[in-house]
Amino acid sequence: MELSNNLFRSPCAAHCIDLILEDIGELPVLYNTIDNAKKSTTYKYRHTWALNLNRKYSKGRELARLALTRFATYYLTLNCIQQQQNAIRSMFASEEWATSPHASKSEAKQVTSLVLSDARFWKSITYCLKCVTPLVKVLRLVDGDSGKIAIDANTSRT
Repeated sequence: MELSNNLFRSPCAAHCIDLILEDIGELPVLYNTIDNAKKSTTYKYRHTWALNLNRKYSKGRELARLALTRFATYYLTLNCIQQQQNAIRSMFASEEWATSPHASKSEAKQVTSLVLSDARFWKSITYCLKCVTPLVKVLRLVDGDSGKIAIDANTSRT
């Protein structure tokens, strides 16, 4: 710096925002929300029958949403889960689910209870999205994907 007046250090904005999202995701409320959402999503994607049933109730929409950065993916997936809340709840409340052999397994019971009985799960998703939506929007802008912001403005006001 002493030898050259024109030397500047500029960190990658997308990387910095991704690191901020990582730090925010370690806060207990957000960490638990992400962990519970992962359990629900992972269960469905590990069991083809449950995934197909979910697609039936959500009219073919996916739960997981890939992002350009690792930690933004968590929040985009939370957004997908929130947008499909009625379909997800309908699926687990359906007779088709209740009479399936999958519904009686321990892991399935935990996910069903989370989705149908734990009101904190849905409230925490809304809270989490309110916290990170502005950062995810900025991340998408600085990473050159400004035309495809996955979390819309309405989510942050919910």
